[in-house]
Amino acid sequence: MAIFVILADEFPAGFYDEELHGKRGSDGSTIPAAAVQITEDQHAELISNPGRRKLINGQIQPFEPVVMLTSVDIDAERDRRIAAGFTFGGNLYQAREQDLRNINGAATGAALALMQGAEPGDLRWQGGDSDFGWIAADNTIVPMDVVDMIGFGRAAMSHVGRLTMVGRSLKDRLADGETLDISDDALWGV
Repeated sequence: MAIFVILADEFPAGFYDEELHGKRGSDGSTIPAAAVQITEDQHAELISNPGRRKLINGQIQPFEPVVMLTSVDIDAERDRRIAAGFTFGGNLYQAREQDLRNINGAATGAALALMQGAEPGDLRWQGGDSDFGWIAADNTIVPMDVVDMIGFGRAAMSHVGRLTMVGRSLKDRLADGETLDISDDALWGV
């Protein structure tokens, strides 16, 4: 039995099967005259890819719908890039939201310790019985004195600030009608 399709802007809008809808051209057939005959393989391809295949001159063509970006998409990409981390002193560090809170707290503590007389090079500035260190993304512990910890906090702040400002710029470009591929590292200065 033959299979037919009705097209709307080259997209399938309805399928007809002679077994169900009567032999085309015979009395009682409900297959529209405008329906185009297709193979079983074409039918399977069109059914399996709704909105992603067109039938053009009897040939199936892939179609990728244009996804309109919003500022929410840019925010999500910015947040993903922030969380991916930053490099400080040759080590990569995670920068998820909770990591940034912890870094900020430790940097503030280091600044206070420095004001209270902690000496650069002293790894026990936090008042504990062990040297202070931060866990890098590769799970190694990197020792940090007060000066290092303050610099680390500033590096985290710079990482977040830079990506936030790039995101703001990309939102402006999007609002101006520019088409952007926000997964492109070059847009983010990488």
